[in-house]
Amino acid sequence: EMAKTQAEYIEEQNRAAQAETEKRWKQREEQDAAYIAANNSAVDQSTAAALKPYETRMEQLPEEYRKQYDYNAVEELVRQKQVAETMANLGLTDSGLNRTQQTAIAVSRGNADAAARLSQQEKTQELRDKMDQLKATGEIQKQQTAAEVKANSQAWYNNLQSTAYENAANRGTALYEAEQQRLADAAALQKQLEWQREQLEWQKQQAEKQAAASSGSSQQGGSQKATAEPSGKSASATSTASSAPSGGSKKTAGST
Repeated sequence: EMAKTQAEYIEEQNRAAQAETEKRWKQREEQDAAYIAANNSAVDQSTAAALKPYETRMEQLPEEYRKQYDYNAVEELVRQKQVAETMANLGLTDSGLNRTQQTAIAVSRGNADAAARLSQQEKTQELRDKMDQLKATGEIQKQQTAAEVKANSQAWYNNLQSTAYENAANRGTALYEAEQQRLADAAALQKQLEWQREQLEWQKQQAEKQAAASSGSSQQGGSQKATAEPSGKSASATSTASSAPSGGSKKTAGST
C-alpha cells in the first residue's frame, strides 16, 4: 500500500472538519430562524399596538359622518319648511321664487353631503396612510434584523470554514510528518537489523575460519613431532656406534 501524500492527509482531515462545520451551520441556521421568528412576532405585536388607535378611529369615522349626514338632512328639512311657510304666507307657494329657493336648499344639502364625504375620505385616507407607514416600518425592521442576523451568521460561517481548513491543514501536515518520521525510523531500524545480521554473519564466518585455521595448525604440529623423534634415536645410535668403535681401538693398542 502506497503511503498517503501530505495533500491526501489534509483532504482527509478537511472532510471531517467540514462535516462538523456543516453540522454547526445547521444548528446556527435553526437558531437564527428561531430568533428571527421571535423578533418578527415582537415587531408584529408592537405594530399592532401602534395601529390600534388608528383602527379605532377608522371604525368611528362612519358613525361620526353619519351624524353629519343626518344633520345635513335635518337642516335641509328645516330650511325647506321655513321657505315653504314663508312662501305660503306670501302666497308664492307655486311661484318660481319658491322653486328656486327649494332648489338652492337641495343643492346646499348636496354640497354639504359632498363636503362631508370628501372630509371622510380624506380622513380615512390619512388614517390608512399612517397605518400603512406603521406596517411598512415594522416590515423594514423585520427585514433589517433578518438581514443582520444572516450577515453575521454568514461571516461566522466563513470564518468557521477558514479556521476549520487551517486546523485540518495543520493536523494533516502533522500526521503526514509523523508518518514520514515513522517510515524513516522503520527504515533505519531495518537497516540497523540488516547491518547486525551482516555483522553476525561476518563474525560467524571469521570464527569458522579461525576454527579451521586452528585445526590445521594442530595437525601440522603433530606431523612435525613424529618426524623429529626417529632422527634423534638414529643420531644417538650413530654416536654410540661411533663411540663404541673408537673406544675398542684404543683398547687393542694398549694390549699390544
